[in-house]
Amino acid sequence: MQDIRIEHLALSDYEAVFSFWNSCDGLHMHHDYSETLEGFSHFLERNPDLCFVARDGEKIIGAVLGSHDGRRGFINHMAVSSEYRKKGIGRMLIHNVIESLKSVGIRKILIFVLKNSPDAQAFWKHLGFSKEDIIDIHSLVV
Repeated sequence: MQDIRIEHLALSDYEAVFSFWNSCDGLHMHHDYSETLEGFSHFLERNPDLCFVARDGEKIIGAVLGSHDGRRGFINHMAVSSEYRKKGIGRMLIHNVIESLKSVGIRKILIFVLKNSPDAQAFWKHLGFSKEDIIDIHSLVV
């Protein structure tokens, strides 16, 4: 575990990162346009300094997408490989996203957490995120 590093996520990481996310428990992938190479490329173009990958050597062990709308920041698709959890890797990934968002003036950060994932719920609470029960999420795929 001594070769763990956090790096900016690159378009060349697309296949490995999506394969990693698809293998992680507690992460829901929509398998729509946003998760194609084209959608991923568009996301990275808009948020080049907000997306990170954790590696142990060359092995991807964690990844996160960050974004913002100019007022609020968002954390998307954050996961750490099960054998690397509770070692501070998730905290390092989120720290990078938070610091990058703060550097562009974003002070409120939102995360969408699956209701049926108690481990994820506990992780975010441990990091200081509080649950907001004031909205329901609705989506439309066009």
